[in-house]
Amino acid sequence: MAAAAVLSLVTVFFSRLFTRFSPVRVLPLLFTASAVGLALEWVLGLAAPAVAAIAVYLQTAIIGPALLSTSWSVINERFDSHAAKPAVARSSRASFVTPCGRSAARWIR
Repeated sequence: MAAAAVLSLVTVFFSRLFTRFSPVRVLPLLFTASAVGLALEWVLGLAAPAVAAIAVYLQTAIIGPALLSTSWSVINERFDSHAAKPAVARSSRASFVTPCGRSAARWIR
């Protein structure tokens, strides 16, 4: 419930951020923030694993949807609607097939 409340506030923040800056400029900052957060959570995990688990959950619940939404916004800005159809289909297939293929390869080993 706390993650949903924080996510609502973050949504308002990102909505205002996207009115000022393009998603192309915001996406690298989001990836950097996520990487720094994971590094800090890793260090925290060495000292307090339970607290680190909560921090990883909150980061995943808050930054994950923002990364996904921003990535699709970048795709939406790069292509017009008719040209985007094949590119989005290819991107969607790749985002589905790649994890499935990796899972199958691990399962077979």
